[in-house]
Amino acid sequence: MTDTPPPRRRLRLSRVVLVLSLALNLLVAGLILGAVLRGNPPGGRPGVELAVGPLLDALPPERRDGIRARLRGDDDLRRFDRGARREAMRAFAGALTAEPFDPDAVEALLAAQGARLRGLQDAAQDAFLAELAQMGPEERAAYARRLGGGHGRD
Repeated sequence: MTDTPPPRRRLRLSRVVLVLSLALNLLVAGLILGAVLRGNPPGGRPGVELAVGPLLDALPPERRDGIRARLRGDDDLRRFDRGARREAMRAFAGALTAEPFDPDAVEALLAAQGARLRGLQDAAQDAFLAELAQMGPEERAAYARRLGGGHGRD
């Protein structure tokens, strides 16, 4: 005899895990996009200190502004505003409470969320790479030194 929880309990646990996963994904995406679009607070550090934080911190302010301008101009990112995020969360909550529960519907909503997050990541990476491509060799070497790599000449 196995010690597996009853099916109803597993379903409830699955729902909780899915909600927490979606909430965490939305939080991270919102923090990253908000920090990049908002910029650093005056005299302060950026609001997000994930892997991208040190890369952006080491850029000169005008390069960070260039990245922000590119992202602000991205229509795909602007289309998914607060209202659209709220609607996505309502749809997810509706799928979680629907009877009978349809795991495929929840999976589709999670897939859509993942696609939006990948789109955000891709747009940020493209904007970052575009700024790097505009730098000359000396500016890139100075940037590498600020990152702590000590590469390049001085």
